[in-house]
This record gives sequence, structure tokens and C-alpha cells, in this order.
Amino acid sequence: MFEITAQTNILSINASIEAARAGVHGKGFAVVANEVRNLTEQGKKSAKHIQETISVILAQTHNLVNVVNNTNMVNYNQKNAVSQISSCFLNREYLGCFRANDCFDG
Repeated sequence: MFEITAQTNILSINASIEAARAGVHGKGFAVVANEVRNLTEQGKKSAKHIQETISVILAQTHNLVNVVNNTNMVNYNQKNAVSQISSCFLNREYLGCFRANDCFDG
């Protein structure tokens, strides 16, 4: 996108030069060249805005991946804790567990 706007800007400059060379007969061409230049500037701004938006989305996606990974780790730890407590309650006579803390390794 930036390459296209740069090329369009060069074309508008060349068109302005040719309009100036044509003098009075090139006035209409100069107006068109000026509009092309304005559109080029709008294109540059739009391209920059799109690039910034994509950068923000990528950063937010990276943060989301970290949150999901952390959530998965918490979920895994909770699942293991529930499994250990369940085992303790199901086997407490055999394990000699009377408190949930007695069944944990650490």
C-alpha cells in the first residue's frame, strides 16, 4: 500500500510539472494532479492507520494467548487438586487420611 501511494505521489508531481509547462492550457490538468496528490495523502494515512490497527490486534492476540495459557495451567492444577481430594475421600480408611491436607504431597 505504501509503495502504491509513493508511486501515485510521483505521478501527481509529474502531472503538476507537465501542467505547469502547458501553461493556461494545463490548468484543468493541474486540478486533477492536485486531487491525485490529495488522494495519495489520504491513502498514506489510511495505510498507516491499518498498519497501526493490525499491530494493536497482534499485541492483543499475544496477550490473549498468554491469558489462555495461564488459565489452562490454573485449570490443570485445580483438576489435580480435586483428583487428589477425591482419592483421599474415597480411600481415607486405607490411606489413614482424616484431613484433606494429609493427602497432598506438598
